[in-house]
Amino acid sequence: MSLIVVDANVAAKWFLPANGETLAGEAFALFDKYAKDEVRFIVPDLFWVEFANVIWKAVRLGRFPKMSAGAALASLTRHNFPTVPSLTVISHNLAEGE
Repeated sequence: MSLIVVDANVAAKWFLPANGETLAGEAFALFDKYAKDEVRFIVPDLFWVEFANVIWKAVRLGRFPKMSAGAALASLTRHNFPTVPSLTVISHNLAEGE
């Protein structure tokens, strides 16, 4: 089973309206693989702050309802994605590239 580091921008596509979101279909396909236990996700520690920032920016721009922002974060946290320090992700990726 593959282990995938998920970026906050990918996760945001699972919640934001698909209209105007590039690569939304690919993001949903990736989540579908996760739901079918075909892949596992981990997220860097900054993921949660970055996700919240993307969602709140969409709220400020009128692309996402304010009342749905908290629900999106709550929904995402229920998945309990393993969260690892960002430096660990970087070090692991550098080691694999050698």
